[in-house]
Amino acid sequence: MEQQFLELQRRFAAEQLKSRQAEARAEEEQRLREEEQLKSKQAEARAEGEQRLREEEQLKSKQAEARAEEEQRLREEEQLKSKQAEARAEEEQRLREEEQLKSKQAEARAEEEQHLREEEQRRREAAEAESQPKNLIEYLETCHSFSLALKVITDKSLSTRGDTTVPTGRPYPQRIVPWGDFPAQQEKIWEKLSISPDFNSQRVFPSEHQLDYVLK
Repeated sequence: MEQQFLELQRRFAAEQLKSRQAEARAEEEQRLREEEQLKSKQAEARAEGEQRLREEEQLKSKQAEARAEEEQRLREEEQLKSKQAEARAEEEQRLREEEQLKSKQAEARAEEEQHLREEEQRRREAAEAESQPKNLIEYLETCHSFSLALKVITDKSLSTRGDTTVPTGRPYPQRIVPWGDFPAQQEKIWEKLSISPDFNSQRVFPSEHQLDYVLK
């Protein structure tokens, strides 16, 4: 009987041992599963973290590209504005030069017209002066200039030949005598004539045009 009881105790102890071992294996398996799940979650977390970092890096790269493109666009706009400003400045310079050229041409035309008017005025005044009767002083000066222009011809071949013309029916000097007191007589006559204020100013003597025949 005692032998049977011991056998039962041994079997019971063996069963309890198996049960505890089974529970231990189950707990170990549960722990391993939990560790595996934890590792899996950590791996997923790392993967998600790496994915997030990659996405952040991509976002930063895109933002950097966007900034670079924006900076490039701004530089191109600035270059375009600079070129447009230069073009406007060149156009304004060209217009100013054209305006200056037109102004100079207008001034040149005005000066030329003024010159032509003055030349015409001088010609008209000269023509009027030539046709205008002379006063006494002008007449005497002209006669004096004519006397200086006279040339004595010494070449007999160029002088008048033959007998002199007989002035029939006309008075002419029969003889020539010296007039010794001419200067004194002339001075007295000039003194008498100069008393009149109109003596030297009246234009009653032949004009320049009328005197041209003397030189011809």
